[in-house]
Amino acid sequence: MGILERGVGEPITLFAPGGDGDRLDQRVSCADKVRGTKIGFVYGHTDHFAACRHLRREADRDASGARAVAMRHGATHAIGFSRGARAVVGALAEDPGLFRRVVLVLPPSGHAAGRYASWLASLTDDDRAGHVPDALVIGHRGDRGHAARVAEDWAERLGARVEILPSRAVFTDLEQVADLLGAFLAVSRVIFMCGPAGSGKSTYARRLEAEGIVRLSFDTVMWERGITAVPLPRDAHDEIEAGLRIRLLELVAAGRDVVLDFSFWSRRMRDDYRRLLAPSGVVPETVYLATDRGTVLARVRARRGDHADAFQLSEETAAEYFDHFEAPTPDEGPLTVIA
Repeated sequence: MGILERGVGEPITLFAPGGDGDRLDQRVSCADKVRGTKIGFVYGHTDHFAACRHLRREADRDASGARAVAMRHGATHAIGFSRGARAVVGALAEDPGLFRRVVLVLPPSGHAAGRYASWLASLTDDDRAGHVPDALVIGHRGDRGHAARVAEDWAERLGARVEILPSRAVFTDLEQVADLLGAFLAVSRVIFMCGPAGSGKSTYARRLEAEGIVRLSFDTVMWERGITAVPLPRDAHDEIEAGLRIRLLELVAAGRDVVLDFSFWSRRMRDDYRRLLAPSGVVPETVYLATDRGTVLARVRARRGDHADAFQLSEETAAEYFDHFEAPTPDEGPLTVIA
């Protein structure tokens, strides 16, 4: 009761409506261009919200209820309209890793300097900022209850893209809103794992894989082919890479999120893959494992060559990889550094 499911397949997108969530079927229809399954709800009319009745503020009840619905249904994306935008941000304040991509439509005015602002600030704290999802904020002009400046402020705080439409266009031009939702939520997330051998890239990438992101790995392909000696001859390397590049583009075309568990040791290599992805509209993220030299060499020395993430290297080769590694810089694009 109080839940509407629309569409099929993945990704699963939480739809947090404005108002009380009445006319839910009509409201969710604006997300018909969003692929996968949409999960809409009516505030206060599901058992998820019943568990939140002890919370005094409506905003807190909305946030906790929205989070519960998202977790029950395995939502990885979210769309929030007005009150729903507030609920999505509140849910993220409780659990910054809850969603991978969100659209916040018509962030409400009024208490932006209070509870909402504190949620936004908590999301952009230095120790949590790496978990903030990709976000699009949509506002319009000519609406005192949803001032364009509030949408711009939310976008700035979240490092999000912002679209400010003409006067009250969210209400009068739903087709344009539907196009924005569909296009933004269709773009895949691609993550470059970056660091020398032994830095911890595969451990981090496997955590992302457990969350549903497809992991592509040179080492996995090598292991499956029975290759145990590294470094690879150039012809074998090029053949494996060609296959991985084709698979990457196939996954992006299908709307899947991908983590590339490569070394990405040089700026040239990272730029090459950015050019490969550019026609798809993907702006890749780089996760740099900035592990110190001593730790890297000790980890490589401890490898036993018994699985795909434990290829053995000589001390000299491991040191050479570390010493010639070109660390990524913020001017390259979205970057998360893990010390």
